[in-house]
Amino acid sequence: DLPAHSHPAGRERLGAGGMGMVYRALDRQLNRVIAIKFLLSGRRHVTQEMVELLRREARATAQVNHENIVRIFDLGMWKGQPFLVIEYLEGESLKSLLERGRLPPERAIEILIDVTRGLEHAHWQGIIHRDLKPDNVMIGSFGETLVVDWGLALFEAEQAQEQKTA
Repeated sequence: DLPAHSHPAGRERLGAGGMGMVYRALDRQLNRVIAIKFLLSGRRHVTQEMVELLRREARATAQVNHENIVRIFDLGMWKGQPFLVIEYLEGESLKSLLERGRLPPERAIEILIDVTRGLEHAHWQGIIHRDLKPDNVMIGSFGETLVVDWGLALFEAEQAQEQKTA
């Protein structure tokens, strides 16, 4: 059971992270495959801090429009659970790709360049990812690279405030 504007596309769970669970779904209105990220489903009570982290991820992702950064389509509530609707990418995480063995140097450099371009764009927008790791880099089936999971992102204005209070 997923939000009204979507329905399960095989009810496929794509993965789980520190605070979220991601599912593949079909956007009924636009007839496209999407990913829906919920806060961890095993928790009965969602804290305000968890909701704020999801909102932060939504704001950070929405403010950067770049081919190497995952796109966000919606932020909402469903049955008391906040969720994000994000771009679905057929592929795998850099972590799972690396678990199969070393990458050829040329491919590793291509991935690093793509990640760097996405992060550079975010930095120009005043946003720092703060959780870059192989789990948060997706490699698409056509070789495209996306930086995902902006939940710990820091906005430039917040960084300045943190430095003042330190």
